[in-house]
Amino acid sequence: MVVDSSAYNVSSKAKTLMTDFIKKYDKLAIKVDINFADTKIKNNTSRPKNLTVKKIPNQQIYIFEAPAKDNAHLELTELKSFSKPFTIILKNINLTII
Repeated sequence: MVVDSSAYNVSSKAKTLMTDFIKKYDKLAIKVDINFADTKIKNNTSRPKNLTVKKIPNQQIYIFEAPAKDNAHLELTELKSFSKPFTIILKNINLTII
């Protein structure tokens, strides 16, 4: 099933809260080695070019980001590879979970 973000009717207050959440954690995030991302991605061919991966220290919060011009798509393997619970923030990336 494919769900586009435009299908959600989100209030402006919720959008503001989400934007603030992303900005806060983006400031705290530390860039991690791309090999870390490869353990989470189905195969290397699905990894967008110029992918940046960040992690918030002592939290299970990950930020995957690609340049907006790349129209990037990312395929993640089963989520067992992440410690639970966790949060993934995607910036300029469409996501498929397999």
